Amino acid sequence: MRHLSNFLQISIPFLVLVCPVSAGDNPVTRAGKEEILTVLISDSTVRAYARIEIPDERNATVHDDHLSLHLFEGQELLFNGVRSEVTVDLPYEEHDTVVYQWEVMLPSGFLHDAPVNRWWNVVQWHDQPDLTLGETWADLPAMSPVMSLHLKFYDGKYYFAPRYMHVEPPIEDLIEIQPGEWTKLRFEIRWSQGDDGCLRIFVNDDQQPHIHYTGPNMHNGYQHYLKIGMYRHPDISTDNTINLRNLFICNEGSQYHSARDHRIR
Repeated sequence: MRHLSNFLQISIPFLVLVCPVSAGDNPVTRAGKEEILTVLISDSTVRAYARIEIPDERNATVHDDHLSLHLFEGQELLFNGVRSEVTVDLPYEEHDTVVYQWEVMLPSGFLHDAPVNRWWNVVQWHDQPDLTLGETWADLPAMSPVMSLHLKFYDGKYYFAPRYMHVEPPIEDLIEIQPGEWTKLRFEIRWSQGDDGCLRIFVNDDQQPHIHYTGPNMHNGYQHYLKIGMYRHPDISTDNTINLRNLFICNEGSQYHSARDHRIR
């Protein structure tokens, strides 16, 4: 296990200096970010489109085979939110089908937000401006993610609740998870602003999807980016950890399109 503070220390004989952190700085070094992404994403092509979104080096711990992301009471905001996430902005075109897969584990004793169950994203796909059309973030109305999983706790059990175009799922669509155990999630998304859009979610090694939603799933025609980790209601104050491993993404039936450089949030 390697805490990211290791990357902030400059070794001098008989002395260790810790780099000072001023408000608003992200103190994680490039080497630290690269190790975070490498332990989570083995495919270098996918990793080239990935970023780590954490406000402080304490928000991530690198293990030999997985990544832990942490939230702390009173941590600094990042992009105006309480978050610790990995973002992947893999290019695709509308009507492409993209597969996203990874494993997730909540540690035993994970502190939940029941009975209030305020919003707590562990997965989200979000729209963004198309710079080639002259769009900016200021042009986009503030909207919730097109698809997401929210963490819930009901009757002594933990669940991921899938939301598709801002609609809360019925109780039978909740995905039960066991703290202390790895759960594999596979998302097959056909991206579209039209009726041919769809989302299928497979859990562990099930051959049939747990979820199959259809209909429009884009706010605009430009690629929507993935964020995994934790992003939650600002009034939730508990310290929490989520574990992630083996993130894999594939644009099925098409080649990677050229990337367009822009800042995501």
